[in-house]
Amino acid sequence: MIGTPCQLYRASVEICQLEINKEQGTKFAIPVACYSQIMSVACGGSAKEVVLDGHVIQRKKLKDIAAK
Repeated sequence: MIGTPCQLYRASVEICQLEINKEQGTKFAIPVACYSQIMSVACGGSAKEVVLDGHVIQRKKLKDIAAK
């Protein structure tokens, strides 16, 4: 997982992965989350509270942790 300081960086990294995959025929799917989302989950926030569903590349492990 890649942690970023803001939503704009997060979106840029996700979109760049998709573009690289199209151009190079690769299958990058590295999850990206903001530090605030990671910290919120660490402090007990749910996936819904942290808005984990609004990303292009899903963060399965972070969602699993948030579900506990």
